[in-house]
Amino acid sequence: MEYSPYVTWYEKTAIKKPDFSSLDENVECDICVIGGAFTGVNALLHATEMGKKAILIEPGKIGFGCSGRSGGLIESGLNTTLDDLSDFYGRLNAHAFWNSTIEARDKIIENVKKYKIDCDLIEGLTYISRNKFKRDDYISYTNYFAHYFENDPIVNLNHDDVQSSFKMPSAVLGMNYLKSGSFNPLSYVYGLANAAVSQGAKLYENTSVISIDEKEKVTIKTENGSIVCDHVIVCGNAFMSEEKSPEKTQTVSTEYFQIVTTPLTDDVLAKIAPNGQVAVASRGDLRSYIQITEDNRVLYGGPEFSKETNYEKFAERKLKELEFYLPDIHGKVTVDYVWSGPVGVPMNYVPILNRISTRHYITHGFNGHGVAMSCFAGQVIVDAILDDDGLYDIYSRIKPAQLPQWVHHAIAKVTLLFYKLYLKRFNA
Repeated sequence: MEYSPYVTWYEKTAIKKPDFSSLDENVECDICVIGGAFTGVNALLHATEMGKKAILIEPGKIGFGCSGRSGGLIESGLNTTLDDLSDFYGRLNAHAFWNSTIEARDKIIENVKKYKIDCDLIEGLTYISRNKFKRDDYISYTNYFAHYFENDPIVNLNHDDVQSSFKMPSAVLGMNYLKSGSFNPLSYVYGLANAAVSQGAKLYENTSVISIDEKEKVTIKTENGSIVCDHVIVCGNAFMSEEKSPEKTQTVSTEYFQIVTTPLTDDVLAKIAPNGQVAVASRGDLRSYIQITEDNRVLYGGPEFSKETNYEKFAERKLKELEFYLPDIHGKVTVDYVWSGPVGVPMNYVPILNRISTRHYITHGFNGHGVAMSCFAGQVIVDAILDDDGLYDIYSRIKPAQLPQWVHHAIAKVTLLFYKLYLKRFNA
């Protein structure tokens, strides 16, 4: 078993990583992007596609943060309900929010196919519930979305339907989003970077920002060079600025874990997933997500609120949780990989897009939405720079609460308490 932020199953199976040098000269461009993960690399590609001279700088390696270690779920929707969005922003704005997430998801699928990115794409995502009393809610939910969101087809699943593609005995209800899915997120980041560079974009790794000065143009100073540009986009999530900065106080940092098992034998695979690859996620009462990978392993992940130092015991505990959901794997697999990474959780669970000035944008806070919005935010900001403010105008109306760090820590402790109570159902 391997535990390391540098060694994940994604890294072992991703397409070949493109190598980029650090910036060691003074350059100019139209748009400079800071941050080489989903948001930044997608912004780089979109700006280049729109005919702009674009440069991206990344302080480490592209895809190193949560983007390259996430669950890779390509979902529509936000980590909040449509009713809650309507209460805050009105029904029309709520629908516009939701439609943008559908567009975001579809854009990922489009990019995978357009640029022929080999990222183990699984089309179709099933949400399951272990609560049979939610049947009427599922039906109402599906009917509502079928009426208002025709581009997001959903199929209701009963117990037998769920078990036919994924044998999870405790799952009694399900919804299959036909156009959603999952992929190897690190391969997707690499594929986007290759596509952007092939069209003339510049990408520099191991390049940290020392200062950003705004005058007639924006000047970004790095350790060994500088960039003069018309606009700068700062793309982050958990790794945002200083502890007391506004961006840091708009989110709570939460760890997400992943484990990947040894490969399933053919007979066990036939029991659990007779159709092969499948992606299953929660709809409220199963807090995590499970995937059968292309090489017949089980990937299990989700939020983790406790700090672990003994990762062998941590992996054993997570495997025990997984066996609760998939009893057929009990004693048949062990854990090959375990890792985690921090993500930024915004207070209202809606991604944050801020215009600091007419030339300076910041975006972060992508936890809980799958990968779609973290990719799409970069495109939304580039479009705003190009005078298409439609979606940006909607997202910029969100004014996230700013909380002191001690409040963040208090929230984390309360969450940890509830999490420990949750684990008692597994005797873990």
